[in-house]
Amino acid sequence: MNVFTPEWLITFPKIVSFFQSLGISEASTIVITKVSFVMLCLCIITGFYARTASFLLLLLQIALLKGSSFFVYGADFFTSMSLFYLILFPSDKNFSLRNFLFKRKNRNVNPTPTKRLFQIHISMAYFFSGLDKLLGFNWWNGESIWKAVHLPYSNRDLNIDFSWFAEHSYLLVIIGWSTIIIEICYPFFIWHKKTRRTWLMLTISMHLGISVVLNLYYFSAIMIIWNLTNFYFEEQRIRVRKDIAIPLNNGLETA
Repeated sequence: MNVFTPEWLITFPKIVSFFQSLGISEASTIVITKVSFVMLCLCIITGFYARTASFLLLLLQIALLKGSSFFVYGADFFTSMSLFYLILFPSDKNFSLRNFLFKRKNRNVNPTPTKRLFQIHISMAYFFSGLDKLLGFNWWNGESIWKAVHLPYSNRDLNIDFSWFAEHSYLLVIIGWSTIIIEICYPFFIWHKKTRRTWLMLTISMHLGISVVLNLYYFSAIMIIWNLTNFYFEEQRIRVRKDIAIPLNNGLETA
């Protein structure tokens, strides 16, 4: 894999070699890396300087990712993106271990600009994913679905027999086109208040199906969290604003 890695890129094998030059064995470096990875994750979860922890974990995650390019897939890249947004978001502003240990007055930080960037990002990701599927023919005729459910590493937990799809191939076509429509229409319907909840449920259902059938639990979990973070709580925020605005308006009318 080093043949395909640029010299300037810091990868985990290079980190191991560096510490070996200092007299630290490879086994010790691996243990230190594992402990550091877990500790940084715990810092993010508990809100102990989450932004700093996210930045350090992103560097470590990229070093592991770029040094093993043959073994990575989409979820690893979405992990990097998630850590990037955790650097931008003030995720340790409230209910955090940092505030519990070091009591201090928090500054009011408006997360809306970062959230809008996040929402545009996920909308573009789904749109171009759907467009890519639309440009080919494998998703039109259901071939991609047939191949996916018969991959050697998928459907290993429930071990569902999908051979009956051969006699009902129209279902493969329906599933394929449903995936294309959900993804390519995502930015058009998720931003509209009347269709947001429906499209959110359709997208989450799609990822639940991917997790159950293809056993891609981690990838599906990340995408479901992205959807909930960006648009489910957007719906709740609008609802809260309305609940606050109605009493205020009534008070003004009375006055």
